[in-house]
Amino acid sequence: MNTVAPVVLAAGLTAPIVLAVLFGALLHASWNALIKSGRDKQLDTALIHSLGFFLALPMLLYIGLPSATSWPYIATSTGIHLGYYIALAGAYRHGDLGLTYPVMRGSAPLLVALGSFTFIGERLSLVAWIGIAVVCAGVLTLGLSRSALHVGDESQRRKALTFALCNAAIIALYTVVDGIGVRASGNALAYVAALFLFDGIPYLLLVMWQRPLVMPMVNMMKKL
Repeated sequence: MNTVAPVVLAAGLTAPIVLAVLFGALLHASWNALIKSGRDKQLDTALIHSLGFFLALPMLLYIGLPSATSWPYIATSTGIHLGYYIALAGAYRHGDLGLTYPVMRGSAPLLVALGSFTFIGERLSLVAWIGIAVVCAGVLTLGLSRSALHVGDESQRRKALTFALCNAAIIALYTVVDGIGVRASGNALAYVAALFLFDGIPYLLLVMWQRPLVMPMVNMMKKL
């Protein structure tokens, strides 16, 4: 608690917001572990993220849609998330969770800060930059430790790192887009719900299109 309090005061955040962020991080790490432990990384990724549709629909019916000005950002973020899911499944298919997850999530905050400064003019204090650098360095140290870099085949690790680094850039990109979109939406919860309504569906359709049971049905329909 003593280490969290100064950060909360410095950033002007309240304790409930910090707890919500920490709970979200716990959920995020949990479903990533589920995907990594599954046999079919693509299908598991698609199924887990498509569940957001069933949570978002009743939420939107209750709180209403976000502002029309935010829909271009929702559409853009949905397209970016398609790349995110592809890179995520690729990273977990080739590499260990202890290697890929810290690289993806340890690089992203710094890229987000740089992107926010470059594209929307957000300026951070020196203390904030130091904090971001320390957090990123700490997380990356876990992923790039000697033990993590010697797990599995070297060629597979290289592929995993390539996917992970690409995904870090993708994460930063959709974070900046969503940050702008939330501000334009007028309601952050409505924006997130609308994004969850759509962002998992394209990847699920792509994965199902590639399934062995789906392609023969498609070919059969073409012959009719």
